[in-house]
Amino acid sequence: MKAYDTKLEKCQQTAIVITPDDVKHLSDDWNVLSSVLSYHYAKTQDLCTHDELQRFTLLSAKLQALKDSDKTMLDKYNQLIMAIPLTFERTKADYFILPEDIREQFSSLEKLNKPFNLMKTMENFE
Repeated sequence: MKAYDTKLEKCQQTAIVITPDDVKHLSDDWNVLSSVLSYHYAKTQDLCTHDELQRFTLLSAKLQALKDSDKTMLDKYNQLIMAIPLTFERTKADYFILPEDIREQFSSLEKLNKPFNLMKTMENFE
């Protein structure tokens, strides 16, 4: 869990910020932009912590199998650690409604394919 938290913190401590100038040539529709930003943020966070999540999942499964393990505590850790992959899955529903050409154009933006600071990004769109 510690390795996952450390990696997640590192991923989230990025100075990269998406600005309206980065995306307005593709769309200025807030519904499209919010879907794109949410999806790409969740995707980069998921990819950034993928290895740590796999290790945690394997260790958690081993611990769950032990007779004397604290299953309630393990369940709570599992729920916490699965928040990012589940968020990523939820963002797909809105994102994949968008036309494929729009998704491809946004996916080609380098800034969206690296971890970015979501809070500072959102401040730019207010």
